[in-house]
Amino acid sequence: MRAGAPEVILDIRDYVTMPMTGAVDGKGQIMGLLARINFMREEPGGSKKRVFVNDLNGPLYILDKADKKFTTYLNFNGANGKPGLFHKLPTDNGFANGFISFAFDPDYAHNGKFYTIHLEDPELHGSALPDNTNLPGLNLSNYVVTPPIQPPGPSIREAVLIEWTDTNPANSTFEAPRGNSCACATTAAATRWET
Repeated sequence: MRAGAPEVILDIRDYVTMPMTGAVDGKGQIMGLLARINFMREEPGGSKKRVFVNDLNGPLYILDKADKKFTTYLNFNGANGKPGLFHKLPTDNGFANGFISFAFDPDYAHNGKFYTIHLEDPELHGSALPDNTNLPGLNLSNYVVTPPIQPPGPSIREAVLIEWTDTNPANSTFEAPRGNSCACATTAAATRWET
């Protein structure tokens, strides 16, 4: 440190408590983890007022930086009767299962496009199509499930990439396009990978 330079102090504090998606008495490898946060990204477009946060157990949250409150933007976990979009979402085995990641289109502030990756277990009961029961504005008429790419050897999970479009990215509610536009995805590419 240079003579006369101000002393640098690092002050570490809790910033926010995540909503609990696990269980205090959770059994197994994963369910005892109270929240399984994988990524946090500031909303693009310069406002810097909101942060998007995904939990491997299913939710995509919007965190308002001013009041530090969470809004569930989308919920991917529809397995075992849960109210989310995907019935084949595995969350209870391994550390990389569930809602893996998301990324914003570079022009998200204007076009509302973003991308998600989640895993599915093809052996689980249910459709590969999203269930919009709890998100009735989600138009699935143009949602397409592509055939998985078959790798050599066995596979137990499918990684699913989806392009989403929100017609009003300024608010905290996912609002899909109306009419004949694809509300949730222009493509859904399922790729098998070995674990």
